[in-house]
Amino acid sequence: MIHIFAVEASNGIDFGSENTNYDVFVDNSKSIVVDVGLNNGLDTKHFLRDGHSVISVDANPLWIRKARKHFSRELADNKLILLNRGLANSSGSLTFHESTSSTRSSFDHRKATKYGTIPVVYTLL
Repeated sequence: MIHIFAVEASNGIDFGSENTNYDVFVDNSKSIVVDVGLNNGLDTKHFLRDGHSVISVDANPLWIRKARKHFSRELADNKLILLNRGLANSSGSLTFHESTSSTRSSFDHRKATKYGTIPVVYTLL
């Protein structure tokens, strides 16, 4: 179990939504689960159902958009934070390839274009 207590804005972390009350999120959470790779949201749904607060991270804007609709109540209740962010071993600008096959999206061009899919490209700062 990962427990998160505070993150300083000076660390360069942008949580993405000015509407989220992070103090309330942390104060009202018995436990916080970080779901890296939100995908279709099944793991996030399971963690929420088990009573955890969840921070779900995904580089694919498609999954974040779908999750905002599906988990609107949990977002409003400060039980969920969605982060449209990618993780990498270097800082700077990265190119994200959103494949037409949603589970193939990646920072890796070869993975995103496998099986002949045509990627949509985003540059993340």
